[in-house]
Amino acid sequence: MPDETMPLVLSMVVCHEVRQNPDADAVDIIGEFHALGVEHFPCHVPMLAIYVQLGDASRSFTAHIVCVRTRDDAPIFASRDHLLQFRSRLEVVRAVFTIRDCPFPEAGEYSMQLWLNGAFVTERRFHAVRIAEEDQ
Repeated sequence: MPDETMPLVLSMVVCHEVRQNPDADAVDIIGEFHALGVEHFPCHVPMLAIYVQLGDASRSFTAHIVCVRTRDDAPIFASRDHLLQFRSRLEVVRAVFTIRDCPFPEAGEYSMQLWLNGAFVTERRFHAVRIAEEDQ
């Protein structure tokens, strides 16, 4: 019988960029945020990144991110699929979902949702807010 256990989500970070560090087994997370400040709505953010670490699994999963407006659960945009392969339950698998030209139709609460094999796993909520000119 195949192992149907979903991986354990060790971390999920929403930010502006994730850089692979070629000199170490590490990544640099650039511009992590809890509230996304923009000049006006509607808007398009040039790029967002979602960094995820998963563990405690021993098979492959198809993963993607969906950004949802939480007031009505409307999907706003999504990442492409990533294939995540676990060789053992002790392995930690990292995934970086980079999404370009991200539309935000209005201010409010949004959720970046992680989906594995078509099933919702977890989410990271944040607010998109208009920043005043004096705050820039």
